Amino acid sequence: MDFDWADETIHAGYGKHWLRELLAVRGERCGKLVSDYVATATAEEVTAIKKIAGALMIQAAQKPASRTE
Repeated sequence: MDFDWADETIHAGYGKHWLRELLAVRGERCGKLVSDYVATATAEEVTAIKKIAGALMIQAAQKPASRTE
């Protein structure tokens, strides 16, 4: 599990870096695009997302840590 988290973190880091680079070349600003999109979320959508995220965090905390040795 730790390897998977680390691997996906690396992928996300590369994606974040190169997406910014590509959008800069195209003359677009990623942060503005995301902010504009997120700004359209309704209060109900924000509440639903927070509820789902909270439930996932509780579920993850209740699972025993797996170890590969």
